[in-house]
Amino acid sequence: MERILTALMTGLWMGVLAGFGIAYWIWANPSESNGQVTFAEKGMGEGLAILGGGILGGFIVFAVAVALTYSLAPPDHLRGIQILDAIAILVLCVVGAILTHHSGPRKFVSYTGILEIEVRVPKEMYRRQKLKDALIIGTSSYLPPDLGRYGKVREEGGFVVQNMAMTVPEKHDWNVTVTASTIDQMWFKLPWEAKPAGALPWTEWMAPTEKAGPRSEGIQARCQWRLVASAAEMHVRRFFE
Repeated sequence: MERILTALMTGLWMGVLAGFGIAYWIWANPSESNGQVTFAEKGMGEGLAILGGGILGGFIVFAVAVALTYSLAPPDHLRGIQILDAIAILVLCVVGAILTHHSGPRKFVSYTGILEIEVRVPKEMYRRQKLKDALIIGTSSYLPPDLGRYGKVREEGGFVVQNMAMTVPEKHDWNVTVTASTIDQMWFKLPWEAKPAGALPWTEWMAPTEKAGPRSEGIQARCQWRLVASAAEMHVRRFFE
């Protein structure tokens, strides 16, 4: 019985190791496409080849290792073989656990441009005009679905700052607008090039491009352009033409 169990343990770790090795070799050496099958069919075929090749190859190595160990292992060396088997199986379990819980670096194929806007309103005006959930923030060519009303709000000195972020259409002129039913509409022209090559830091706090009306006195805005990595490999998009 001890000889059979020893042979089975030897075949187990050798078969598992061989199965993964064969599967990896098939994955690393894909077949050439002749153009007669679709991309999906080719991917499905390679997946089945990896699975089938790994299972079949591992089973063959398992059977050979069991047979050779059972027939050739000297009786006085069984304890040494058992120690080697235990070490090999333990190493496989540890490596498997590490690989299962290890996430490699994310690979991104595209970036999405996000325009982040902060509007700074004097506290007295914010409370008097009841601007909470009332400010409309957007650009001259696009308003977000929620009209920019539900960004984060924080207090900063004598001001209340409302922050919101939005994507922008590919064709725009970098004009930010802020309005509400109780204040005058304001425009802020951003000093940015039409097609920035990368992220842009926060601007200084800006007064409206045109002098604000009396109901909007003291309101300022600032903006930044940041890039958010996208891991959706099938949705590559450019934010500018």
